[in-house]
Amino acid sequence: MRLELFHKSILMKNLIIYLLISPFFLHIISSIDSGYSAFDENHFKEFFFSYYWIFILSILTSRMVFLARSYSRIFIFFHSLAILGLSVSFFWGNFNKFILILIFLFTLFSFLFFLLWKLELNEPYLRPNFDIYQIGDKSLIKINCILKMKEVSYVGHLTNWDQLGCFMYIFNPITELYQTAILEVEFEGQIFSQNCTIVSKYENAVGLRFILQKTNSFFGHEWPDFYAIIAHRGYLPG
Repeated sequence: MRLELFHKSILMKNLIIYLLISPFFLHIISSIDSGYSAFDENHFKEFFFSYYWIFILSILTSRMVFLARSYSRIFIFFHSLAILGLSVSFFWGNFNKFILILIFLFTLFSFLFFLLWKLELNEPYLRPNFDIYQIGDKSLIKINCILKMKEVSYVGHLTNWDQLGCFMYIFNPITELYQTAILEVEFEGQIFSQNCTIVSKYENAVGLRFILQKTNSFFGHEWPDFYAIIAHRGYLPG
């Protein structure tokens, strides 16, 4: 079973747009190198049939990002490398300084997107931290919790967590999910509550991204208070 996403981050949307327009960036460099207008229809057709595999690679890489696959960063790396290599080959043709500037900007943005996406994939609400075929407990450390959504509540325990989110394995079958929910964790007689957005689903578990506010909206303990306690005691996802 693969990870199912319910909410796309702004980074994911921008990265997909960036990947899809990358072949057109290469077309602009090709037009500058050959002396044609970037809006020349005949030149674009010639470019498309010569480098159709770049368009296919861009679509395929965008698809991997859209599904938040762990190996999507490998696709991003080779996609960027392919476009960069072709851009440099055009540059060596006439040593155009404007092409060199465009190559520098593309390299910079590709590097930033690659790093940011790598960090995004490591977020706990995208990493269940257990295998679907795993038998028995899904986590070495048992942190029991309740997920409340309108009139529906689910009992389970956490399998992955950090300051910004977590993944929760639910004991009973999931029958209904809403966009937002409240996570409650009981620890040493105290209740820690946190508003969250349901981002993903994996088997009978859900990924939660916390809605953190600068000030408490009610008198009680929230996730940052609980995380400070377990981090101090060395409780890490198993």
